[in-house]
Amino acid sequence: MSDETIADYTTDVPADLQLAISGAEPLTQPLAKGLKEHRREPRFRVKWPTVVVVNEQKSCRGLIKDISTKGAAVFLDINLQSTKFVNLHIYLPPLNVETGPHIIEVYGKVIYSVHDSNECLFRSGITFLKYHQEPDQTHLNDRLTKYHVTI
Repeated sequence: MSDETIADYTTDVPADLQLAISGAEPLTQPLAKGLKEHRREPRFRVKWPTVVVVNEQKSCRGLIKDISTKGAAVFLDINLQSTKFVNLHIYLPPLNVETGPHIIEVYGKVIYSVHDSNECLFRSGITFLKYHQEPDQTHLNDRLTKYHVTI
């Protein structure tokens, strides 16, 4: 993804909207009866923009609504069912208006992709396999644990 594309994306989100969507809250809804939670990491409800890059060519914008340091649920216009691996560019909104978003790049495996009729979008579960830069996992963990309550 070119710097121009990233710059275009980040300017699409006004500063006041970035602040409004920057909060992350832990998921507190109980699982439906009979379902088992397979995630080991605490997860947090967020509304963070992302760009999903498929096969290092095609990219589309999406929204992360549920994230941990090990994976995320991403809402997209496209179905990733036939896709095995993707690159995510996750835009963590700034904590103050004087800085821009922190962009984390992650290589991940698509675990599932289903249509969500409530959102009228496809929800894809993506497990993070490798962070592009080593400090990014620590940065994400710090952002979630320092500013949000753990379940």
